[in-house]
Amino acid sequence: MQYHKVYAQNSRELMERYQIGSLLAKVLDYYQWDENQISEFLSTPKPFVSSGHPIAQAIIQRILLAKERKQKVFVFGDYDTDGICATTMMVQWLRSLQIETGYYIPNRLLEGYGLNVERTRQAIEKGYQLIITVDNGVKAQEALTYAKAWGIDCIVCDHHTIEESVDCFALWHPSLLDPSCQYLCGAGCVLELIKESQMDVSDYLGLAMVATIGDMMVLKGENRWIVQQGLNDLREGKYPALSALFSQPIQTITVDDIAFQIVPKLNSVGRLADQANVNQVVAFLLSQDPLEIQRTAQQITDLNQKRKQMVKQQAEYVDPKALESSFLIIKDDRFHPGIVGLLANQYCRQYQKPVMVLAGKEDQYVGSVRSIEGLNIMECLFPIRHLLTAYGGHAQAAGLTFAKKHNQEIEQYLQQYPYEYHEPVVDCLVVDEEDITNENIRELYQYGPYGQGVTLPLFCYCQPKIQNYQYMKKKTYLKWNLQGLEAIWFSDSSCYEDFLETCNLDFIGKISSNFFRGQWKYVLQLEHVENSHVQQEKICYNKNVKMEA
Repeated sequence: MQYHKVYAQNSRELMERYQIGSLLAKVLDYYQWDENQISEFLSTPKPFVSSGHPIAQAIIQRILLAKERKQKVFVFGDYDTDGICATTMMVQWLRSLQIETGYYIPNRLLEGYGLNVERTRQAIEKGYQLIITVDNGVKAQEALTYAKAWGIDCIVCDHHTIEESVDCFALWHPSLLDPSCQYLCGAGCVLELIKESQMDVSDYLGLAMVATIGDMMVLKGENRWIVQQGLNDLREGKYPALSALFSQPIQTITVDDIAFQIVPKLNSVGRLADQANVNQVVAFLLSQDPLEIQRTAQQITDLNQKRKQMVKQQAEYVDPKALESSFLIIKDDRFHPGIVGLLANQYCRQYQKPVMVLAGKEDQYVGSVRSIEGLNIMECLFPIRHLLTAYGGHAQAAGLTFAKKHNQEIEQYLQQYPYEYHEPVVDCLVVDEEDITNENIRELYQYGPYGQGVTLPLFCYCQPKIQNYQYMKKKTYLKWNLQGLEAIWFSDSSCYEDFLETCNLDFIGKISSNFFRGQWKYVLQLEHVENSHVQQEKICYNKNVKMEA
C-alpha cells in the first residue's frame, strides 16, 4: 500500500467564503466540488417533494383497489439488510391500510435470489391477487410472465440495473424518478412510494436509513436526508426493534455503528439460512412486544456471533499453498456457502490478489469472487460463462455456481488469466495542529452523515506534538496522545519499538467519533505511521514490510 499526501490548495479561501473551520475547509477542497455542490453539502438536507408521479399514482390506485375488493397482497423480498427492511416497510404500510398482506423472503442457500415461479405459483394457490416485489424483480421475467398468464398483477419495486423490459403491471425504479432519487436502495424506493401516498413516513425512516447504509448507497440527494433524519429518529427511540440490537445507548448512534453493528446482524440471518429463518426478522422488526423484541434481538446477536466464529474457524481450513498463486482459489467442502463472500473479502484485502472461495455442495461448487483494481471480474468470467451454472455481480465482486467436473478447467483459466497488478495508492489529506481541534472536528461531523460517495478522507497528521504513548492490553495495541486527539494502532505494535521516541512522525488514519463517559471523543484510527524525515525509504507498518518511496 502506498500513501499519497494531498495538500489543500484553496482552504483559506473556502474558510473565508463559507465562514467555516480549517478542517472542514480542507475536506471540501479535497472533494474538489464546485460551488453548487459545496452549497448543497453545507445546507440542511431536505426531502424530495414530488408533485405526484404518474407511476406512483397508478400503483397506489391499484393497492387501494385491492383494499376495496378485499384482495390479498403478497410481498416478495430479499435476504440482505436492504431486502429485509424493504419487505418490513411494505408490509407495515399495506397493513396500515387494513389490507391482508403476506410476505416471503427466499432461503438464500436453497432458492437463491429473486422471485421464482414456484413461490409465485404457491402465492396464487393461496389466493393472493396482487404480488409486489421489493429489492428484486427486474430480473424475474419468468415468474412475472407466469403470474401474468394467471391474471395476477405484479408491481416491481426494485433498484437493480434494468437489463431488459420488465413485463409487469407497474415498475417503480430510481431511474424513473427525480435525479435526487437516483441512488435509492430497495427500501428507499419503498419510502418514496409511501411518500407519494401522502402518508407520514416517520415510522419508516429508520428502516430506510439502515438499508441505505447496509447497501452502501451513495449518500447524496434524497439518501442524505434519509440517513440524517433516520439517525435522528432512531436516537429518539422511535424504533424499538432496531434499538434492541445495539450494545450502547441509542442517543449516540453513528453511521459507523449502523454499518458495523446492525447490518452484519441482519445479514447473518440470511447468510446462515440453514440455522435461522430470515422471515422471522421481518416479524421482529414489525413487533411492538418488548419481551418478543428482546428475545429475538438476543437470538440475532447470538447468531451473528456464531457467524463470526465460523469465519474465524473456517479460515483455518485454508491450505497455505493456495495463497501462493497470482489468482487465489480456495475451496473446501467444509466451507459454509453463506460466508464464502466474507472469506473472499478477507483474503482479497489481506493479500491484494483476486480471490475465489468455493464451498462444495454435492456435485457443485458455490462460490464468491473478489477482485482488485485493474481486473474486472465480470469481463474475466465472460469467456467461461458456458462452464458456469450461474454467475452475476460487478467489476470487483461476483457470485457463481458450477459443476465440480469443470473445476480443473476453470482453475487453470483463472490462474493463467493476464492482468496488470497495480499496488494500491491511497490519498491522504494533510492536516496539522491548527486543524485538529475539538471544535473543528465537531464542526466536521455536524455536516455528516458521511459514507459511500461522501467518504471522509484518510488524514495525514504531520509531525504533531507527541505528549506520550502507552501500550494497551498487553501490547496488543499502542496509543499515542497527540496534540488534539489520541492515535491508536490496533495491530502488532512491535514494529514501532525502534523509533517510539522519535518526534518527527506522520500519522495516517481515519478520524472516528464515539461517546465516552458523557462526552464525544475523537480518535485517529491508524493505518500507517512513518518518519517524516526519512526520504529514501518508508516503512509500511500496516503490513510490516519495506516499500520504495
